Amino acid sequence: EFEEEPEEELEEEPEEEEEEFE
Repeated sequence: EFEEEPEEELEEEPEEEEEEFE
């Protein structure tokens, strides 16, 4: 079902959310 590379939607730097958790 998820064979359409769902990682393409996670290319918005999800690591930026970790900086808000200071």
